[in-house]
Amino acid sequence: MGKHFFLTCSLAFLCMISGTLSAAENNYNVLFIQSYTNSSSWHNNLIAGLQDGLEEGGVKANVVIEYLNADFWTFASECVIMRRICERARQRKTDLIVTSSDEAFFTLTHCGDSLPYQIPVVVSGIKYPDRKLFDRMPNVSGFTSVTDFNVLLEEAGDGPCHNYRWNYSATGDN
Repeated sequence: MGKHFFLTCSLAFLCMISGTLSAAENNYNVLFIQSYTNSSSWHNNLIAGLQDGLEEGGVKANVVIEYLNADFWTFASECVIMRRICERARQRKTDLIVTSSDEAFFTLTHCGDSLPYQIPVVVSGIKYPDRKLFDRMPNVSGFTSVTDFNVLLEEAGDGPCHNYRWNYSATGDN
């Protein structure tokens, strides 16, 4: 649910500030690149969030979803796949690229294709933002997510690993 809301907010933000998409009778071509596969448990929520956000903003769009499958491929293979994704997007006359997670954005900007430097890109779920890259790409907008590991550890402390994690000693005596 949090990712759904996050993506909706990202797209609303883009629609408000960029002027690239408007409520006019135009139909826009949007490429949504997900870092993983369509079998990821959250992928339907992300797609619904994107489509709902566009609809709520009055934007008519053809959304094409591509999956990088970053857990399976090496980075070199991901770059080949991303260049193919960019070529298909160019053939469809894509107006906007939306990426989900670090892997999709990083590979998009490092695969050697010029498309992500030519059209607007909206990022979501970036945990390790490269501020210098963002500064060089004025066409990029969206949100990064900072992971608060202290909160995660507190939450984990209440979970099934609580006894093991907090009772483990540095000497190895449990």
